[in-house]
Amino acid sequence: MLESEILDLVRRKTETANVDYKAGFEWRKENKDLQLGLLRDMMAMANTRDGGTILLGVEDGTYNLAGVSKTILESLDQTDIGQMLHKYSEPKVNYEAQKATADGKDIVVIRVSEFEEVPVICTETLYGKDPTKPILRRGALYIRTTAAQTEEICTGEEMRELLSRAMLKRGDELLRSIEQVIKGKPIVPTEDTINRYQAELAETDQWLRQVLQKGFLNSPHWELVAYPTQYEANRIAELPKLEQLVRESQVSLRGWSFPYVGNRSETSMFNFGYQGYADWDEKREGFRLYKSGLFVWKHTLREDLRDAKTEAGKRTLSFINAIYSLTEHMLFLKRFYESLPTINHVRIVVRLIGCRDRVLASFDHSVHLPDWYECRDDVIIFEQDFKVVDLRAAAEKIARIIAQHIFHVFNWTDVSDDVIAQWQDQLLARVRRTRSS
Repeated sequence: MLESEILDLVRRKTETANVDYKAGFEWRKENKDLQLGLLRDMMAMANTRDGGTILLGVEDGTYNLAGVSKTILESLDQTDIGQMLHKYSEPKVNYEAQKATADGKDIVVIRVSEFEEVPVICTETLYGKDPTKPILRRGALYIRTTAAQTEEICTGEEMRELLSRAMLKRGDELLRSIEQVIKGKPIVPTEDTINRYQAELAETDQWLRQVLQKGFLNSPHWELVAYPTQYEANRIAELPKLEQLVRESQVSLRGWSFPYVGNRSETSMFNFGYQGYADWDEKREGFRLYKSGLFVWKHTLREDLRDAKTEAGKRTLSFINAIYSLTEHMLFLKRFYESLPTINHVRIVVRLIGCRDRVLASFDHSVHLPDWYECRDDVIIFEQDFKVVDLRAAAEKIARIIAQHIFHVFNWTDVSDDVIAQWQDQLLARVRRTRSS
């Protein structure tokens, strides 16, 4: 993870199902309780949608960034953690332990990926100092809860949700394997359909001006719009169902969710849907989901909120953040629309507003990007119709196509699909040996 991303997680001072803070400890036999507790949390995050991140070096209670000592840092070796973890779990947990520096303090970031096909099960019962209370239990399936706790699955509802995700993963693999066989053009929305959605889009802009003000829509920002290509005003009849769909489809690959629905956001129902917004230091965004199936999200460019400029004073766009964001967007749309079986075709529109004279930057000290990748257009737009089956089978590929289009308009015309895919792999915290998409 980049230092800025680590600091984002720390500044939130909020543990979630996908984020856990720990003070840190030396990896030695005397700390067996802490070792087993960490393994338990890692198993749980592997069984949680989108996996999770554990930060070692954050004070308990205050959640202040304290860092870890050199002794702790040197004792925490990825190989040692992995050997113990894989000894007590099946299948193997896919994770990465990274030693990093944030605000001049040493920390350890453990990024755990969601299971790939089969949920992770504990294979041994192990005790710590208390011989009456096992820390790990043979046969247990651990998960992270919305209250940021690691617990053993104990309800039928939790088990059904976990098994449902496993079945969807198997189905996605099948779809990818036959993607090249199933061809056919998606249905294009009619002029009347587009006009109906345009009325809802206009309502959304009016609402965003009310809640975010401060010239939000006139400032540089991302826009994501998606809707079924056949209009049906009351497609999702019950308002509570809309909130449920948003929460179940959220993507949390970087420790915060897309779209953001958290303790620092304002969410509510309105006559025709569900809406939410956040307005604080590095997050100014709003979204609306209509009963029609229209989803709209807009977010001020994070680079501008951070005043991230080149030495020459030019505004920037992080190419890494662009890849990460688009990947999160497409995964959300995949989850959302695949949960509505009556929708077969969708239009996806991505706009990047305020690009003229903006340059691509990396903000990663290990990557040098020339400063001549500069945009001459103010608005970059990508618009295309997709079959939902294609979105489900190749959401990551669609994200790469959109990213490549944006980079081309920034005059980075020789960027390859493989380069973008490599950064996607870092976000998804796994290394693909083969690419079926």
